[in-house]
Amino acid sequence: MDEIASLSHFNPEIVAVSNELGYLHTKTNKWYGMMKIMNDNVADVGVALFTMSSTRMTAVDYAIPLAKGRCNLYARLPDNTEVRWITYFQVFDKDAWTAIGASILIFSFLVHLIKNGFQRAFIQSFSEDFIKIWGIFSLQSPSDDESSSISIKIIYFSTFFTSTILNVIYSASITSYIAVLSPELPFSTFGEFLRDDSYDLILIQGSRDHSFILSNGSKLTPLQARLRKSCCLPNYAYEGFQQACAEKTAFYTDDVKYDSMQNFLPCKLGAVSMELVEYLSFVMTKNSPYKRAVNYNILRLMDHGILHRLRTKYFRKYAELSNVQPSVITFKEVWPIIVIWIIGPRSHYFAAIVVVVNAERDRQRRRHEGIKSMYDNSFEVVKKFHSTMLCAVKGAYSIKDCTISSWAKIE
Repeated sequence: MDEIASLSHFNPEIVAVSNELGYLHTKTNKWYGMMKIMNDNVADVGVALFTMSSTRMTAVDYAIPLAKGRCNLYARLPDNTEVRWITYFQVFDKDAWTAIGASILIFSFLVHLIKNGFQRAFIQSFSEDFIKIWGIFSLQSPSDDESSSISIKIIYFSTFFTSTILNVIYSASITSYIAVLSPELPFSTFGEFLRDDSYDLILIQGSRDHSFILSNGSKLTPLQARLRKSCCLPNYAYEGFQQACAEKTAFYTDDVKYDSMQNFLPCKLGAVSMELVEYLSFVMTKNSPYKRAVNYNILRLMDHGILHRLRTKYFRKYAELSNVQPSVITFKEVWPIIVIWIIGPRSHYFAAIVVVVNAERDRQRRRHEGIKSMYDNSFEVVKKFHSTMLCAVKGAYSIKDCTISSWAKIE
């Protein structure tokens, strides 16, 4: 406005100040805020970036648009140092993890059927085969001897080949997750914000967006349920950005205001596009005689590039390098790596102990079965020998006949 005043050779005088741009109350049909001042002809020009709307055009005239803004929801980005353990499972989606688990069960069941069929206890034998297949998926060699059939070896090779590919994909993906820290908001669309009940909605009190949301039938009507009470809404854009940094709220405004203040905010904010475009400009009283002069001088500023320079000066401020502080790595940032380094080897030791104990139990079971089989064979031989000698002592048959008769009787 100072540039226009210097070009038009007039001195502006401030006659009224308001904390609200103004809106039309639907029940009383009265204007509030700065719009009331303009509608009552208290001032000639409203020096602020008013959003253009058909409702306001019934009470005031707009100058040529000075800026074009896109409406966004601004909320604080999560801290980079916050540990999200679920990230380790987000490398694959739910269907992929289900397929991996099903593959382990299927391979284990096939190995069980090829080895034992249904002759042995299912739970014990299947658990042993499951541990072996799980070990192959963890890139460990199976503990079977060389007498395994070719079918089992094919299953082992298929399992190892599949696990190698999955481990390569998982390692590459998790490395990219860890190396590139890109914090994101928990919602990325308008619909996701409506489903996320943890965030409240704020906007500039008395703005066009405020009345637009409160009106029924608009695209933003579903946001009424998330909107805070009027007493808790900010009066200025900077106050709204501060609330978004300090509280779990989403601030609805345009990117023009954010660009002019982003380097002065106490935190980093993420934006979710609402796919709405706004034009901002000065307002003047209805049928104002100064409208043509103001528009003419705005066009002169546009043609000479001065308006673009003013936008760069006031809407985009760059932080000075002297204020940049070096980042310091704290224990909070590295403690997940330390935890993994401590727990990882111990989990391997535990898995090794389980495998060794299971192998020892299997060896003891086989040894017990071998001793029992040898005892049964020895008992049969002694029994046959006793029957043969008893027959011979009685003199009923010769030794040869008694032997044949006793074996036939026993069998």
